[in-house]
Amino acid sequence: MALLFQVNFPKSKRVTTSNWAKKHLSQAQIEYAAADAYAPLLVFEELLHRGLGPKEVPNTSLKLKIRPHSKI
Repeated sequence: MALLFQVNFPKSKRVTTSNWAKKHLSQAQIEYAAADAYAPLLVFEELLHRGLGPKEVPNTSLKLKIRPHSKI
């Protein structure tokens, strides 16, 4: 994220080292997990946009639809 977008996700030690086995996660844990899961997708899309991604993406059961990149 830092190299491609000049953005760092703040990582609170309190959240990253909290109890992730709890039945109910805190709002901070949910937001951290969402950002942590979303960041690789943004990186992948940007690499594709720059022509640096793989030539072929294997078909997976996830069937992710990559959003069209807006023109800069």
